[in-house]
Amino acid sequence: MTAHSTLIWVANAKRPLTVKELQVALAIEPGTQQLDKENLLKIEIILGVCAGLVIVDEKLKVVRLVHYTTQEYVDSIQAQLFPDAQTEITHTLLTFLNFDGFPDSSWINSRQDLPPLVEYSQYCLAHAAGQPEVQLREILLRFLGQAFQWMKVMRGRWNEIYNWNSPPWNYQHHLSEPSALWIAAAANLVETVKFLLEGASLLQQSKNPEIIVASCYGHTEIVGILLEKGANVNAAGEEHESSLQIATAKGHTKIVSILLERGADINVAEGRHGSPLQIAAARGHTDIVGILLEKGADVNAAGGRHGSPLQIAAAQGCTEIVGILLEKGADINAAGGEHGSSLQIATAQGHTEIVSILLEKGADINGVGVLQGSLLQIAAAKGHTEIIGILLEKGADINVAGGRHGSSLQIAAARGHTEIVSILLERGADINAARGFNRSSLQFAAAEGHTEIVSILLEKGADINAAGGRHGSSLQIAAARGHTEIVSILLEKGADVNAAEGFDGSSLQIAAAGGHTELVSILLEKGANINAEGGNLGTALDIASLFGHNTIVSMLLERGARSMIV
Repeated sequence: MTAHSTLIWVANAKRPLTVKELQVALAIEPGTQQLDKENLLKIEIILGVCAGLVIVDEKLKVVRLVHYTTQEYVDSIQAQLFPDAQTEITHTLLTFLNFDGFPDSSWINSRQDLPPLVEYSQYCLAHAAGQPEVQLREILLRFLGQAFQWMKVMRGRWNEIYNWNSPPWNYQHHLSEPSALWIAAAANLVETVKFLLEGASLLQQSKNPEIIVASCYGHTEIVGILLEKGANVNAAGEEHESSLQIATAKGHTKIVSILLERGADINVAEGRHGSPLQIAAARGHTDIVGILLEKGADVNAAGGRHGSPLQIAAAQGCTEIVGILLEKGADINAAGGEHGSSLQIATAQGHTEIVSILLEKGADINGVGVLQGSLLQIAAAKGHTEIIGILLEKGADINVAGGRHGSSLQIAAARGHTEIVSILLERGADINAARGFNRSSLQFAAAEGHTEIVSILLEKGADINAAGGRHGSSLQIAAARGHTEIVSILLEKGADVNAAEGFDGSSLQIAAAGGHTELVSILLEKGANINAEGGNLGTALDIASLFGHNTIVSMLLERGARSMIV
């Protein structure tokens, strides 16, 4: 008997059992109200009666069959030798869950471990589906009547520790007191749902609509049963979303079709995620997109935060859905939501193929977003080289500027996108444009330490002494950031070593303030005015003294520096 029960449990468990779980499962006597600890067998005894078919995996700390071929063999003879395996497991688990004092409300916030088998008991209803529902109806209904108490435990603190992954315990929303019918619908207990609805001419409206949870989990047959009994096809769930929206989000195509046939509102847009079509586009459910459009869904519905279905599909990179929506008349230049038009979104996300499709279909190539600027600026910022090429070929304005960082060239220089900088220069970008923070591309590259880009810009004729912004020229900026190699390059190319634009004085004063000893030395060797008095803090010597850069102070004194301070 022990060997028989052990094989049933080990071969049919929804996940491997721990030693303690198996011991408790074998010790439970169906119909009792508490565990008789004298029934607990040592694991050595359990393994012994199984004649080597069952072992303890010491690495994983679980009980399993000795080899995968053993599992295959047991599966092949299951119907003959263990026809009531699921019923036996279900009966044991339901007996356990109905023990006196279970569930203990203290478990919700307690730091102690749950009793063995509690965590595995989440699978009791998964084992119950089918034949056990009928054979164990009385004890099952008793459990369903108080299952909401177990839901409190399983959705309390223990939800953070244990992996509750079986319906209904893993339902995404918290319900205060779900009914037995709701639990049965969530767990796909078809026979139980039928029994509970027997004699009911019409399903009463519930504060926790069963059709919502059945649609969420994809329980097609139960959805049909509930609708036959008068369930409200447009009932709203916990986040004000309908069954159609939820079934769409989960990709349950058949349920979507059933709900539409029963009159579900195809354009309902309550909740955070917009209409069913928007949801299907966001999740990449191509088949459902097709069904919704065939049934008359509004192709340009733009509820929620993310714009129209086309904008959403473009953001997610769903190329096929983008094509379908365009064929059905989607507004290609719609710019609702937070992220601009579909073309701007696809550009920002780097979805090259979608960018090409949208441009071929006539999308506005020079549209400017409120936050991100033009398409070319967006692509330059993100480093999408291929999209840059496509946009330029299609006639994008190369010098359009907007936002904090100016033109596409300025943005690419600031972000360090060397290849894009080269492409833009070859296509005639204004090398000295100084919009945005009033910095040229050279100043941006110098500020961010992009040495190769600095060299490229200088070779292409960038104004080496252009000044703007707080820190002045490219040399002053590079000195402020401590970019030694860039300072050297700029000086070799003829940068004015004594330029003192901005608020902080000359490059020497700036380097002294930052404690950049090597830069101070380089600048002095290149003829920097050691006693320049620009800025608000005095000479380089005054500044180095103020900030405690003693090595620089010594170096400057050796070179004859003087102080402004009397």
